[in-house]
Amino acid sequence: MEDLFYARNVFAGAGIHFDHFADLYEQRNFNDCAGRQGSRFAASTSGIAFQTWVGFNNFQLNEVRRSYRDRLTVPQGHDAFSLVQQPFSVIAYRFLVSSQLFESGVIHKVPELTVAIQESQVHVGYVCAFSGVSRLEGFLYASTGQQATQLNARKRLAFLTDPDELLHLLNIDADEKLLAGRDARRLFALRVPRAFIARMEKGNPDDPLLRQVLTSQEEFVAAPGYSTDPLEEQHSVVPGLLHKYRNRALLLVKGGCAVNCRYCFRRHFPYAENQGNKRNWQVALDYITAHPELDEIIFSGGDPLMAKDHELDWLLTQLEAIPHIKRLRIHSRLPIVIPARITEGLVERFARSSLQILLVNHINHANEVDETFRQAMSSLRAAGVTLLNQSVLLRGVNDNAQTLANLSNALFDAGVMPYYLHVLDKVQGAAHFMVSDDKARHIMRELLTLVSGYMVPKLAREIGGEPSKTPLDLQLRQQ
Repeated sequence: MEDLFYARNVFAGAGIHFDHFADLYEQRNFNDCAGRQGSRFAASTSGIAFQTWVGFNNFQLNEVRRSYRDRLTVPQGHDAFSLVQQPFSVIAYRFLVSSQLFESGVIHKVPELTVAIQESQVHVGYVCAFSGVSRLEGFLYASTGQQATQLNARKRLAFLTDPDELLHLLNIDADEKLLAGRDARRLFALRVPRAFIARMEKGNPDDPLLRQVLTSQEEFVAAPGYSTDPLEEQHSVVPGLLHKYRNRALLLVKGGCAVNCRYCFRRHFPYAENQGNKRNWQVALDYITAHPELDEIIFSGGDPLMAKDHELDWLLTQLEAIPHIKRLRIHSRLPIVIPARITEGLVERFARSSLQILLVNHINHANEVDETFRQAMSSLRAAGVTLLNQSVLLRGVNDNAQTLANLSNALFDAGVMPYYLHVLDKVQGAAHFMVSDDKARHIMRELLTLVSGYMVPKLAREIGGEPSKTPLDLQLRQQ
């Protein structure tokens, strides 16, 4: 039984070819360069023996293999994949690798080879084998009766943060205009998951998914009428809670996002002053409890699904205990950019909630929708979650009726109802995405002729200080 868990046997049993590993006698540090003896990458004095990463549909494994052959470290991308080293003496009994379950009747002791295998919140295997490494802590929290558990999925996912690397991955030759846009990441960081990149068309600099996330020199243009706070929401009633509407309050659960959309109306929001943590959440919950006119809470961000399952469980439990709260609405882009975020545990928790739960996806183009997203929506629908979508009308992305018709069809096929189509919020740095009101009306009138009425989203604008969204009159009688 003990032999089963030596690196070669575990990795072979997981169906991972040994050529995908690297013998890391040449240590690496966090700065993406050859490491010094005193700053090894999650290593003890014996060093790392073997290391591999398994990501969504093996895309991360392929990247790692390329990186190792080039004698480069794995791209970190912020703090993705960072591990914190602490000595420990036991590791969990059960491991899940490539959907195959292994069990051990032996507790491995230091300094024997220890294997840490991650089941995770995203159905993805994460494998590390170390010689002389004992405990990986910080991004781990204890599971019942064991001292090795889940890595935070958010930290493990592969994100690109370099515009040049993104273009290279998509086989796009950067022209002068694209190169000039690189510095816009100083205004607003580039961040995009590889799972989302996989849906982009290679060789196409005008790909509608790429356009949503790629930095542009146009972000430096100071357009008149655009501001850093277009919805006048940078003054919360308590940290992280916006009481914008009479019966609804918006809780900024987490400030981070899995993807940084260049048109984001909160790209300048002071998240540092509205941090998503239990202390601030409790203050917000106290406010909600004291305001019986509230019957619906909206989870927003950032992206609220960047919170861990146990954090969402805690928040749900607190809200369920407030008698006047009837509904929870969650606005998120994570289900579309990383559909595997919709875990079995999350679905099960939603299913047993006493609240009516609505998920509002943020999807702008039919090319974003794939089979993994449809499966995630099917699970949520079976759990009784109401599924909606809101889009933003974006120049060069979805500013024609046929594109929006394709999106409505793709959403409806996935069990998601088109809900709102927003005209762009006038946030500083995003003026190049603006579509005029007249063109927006023309597009919507044409869309009415292409799809059934229930598949046509409401065209609306959000105006700071107004008690609700403002519908745009399509001026049908004037046509």
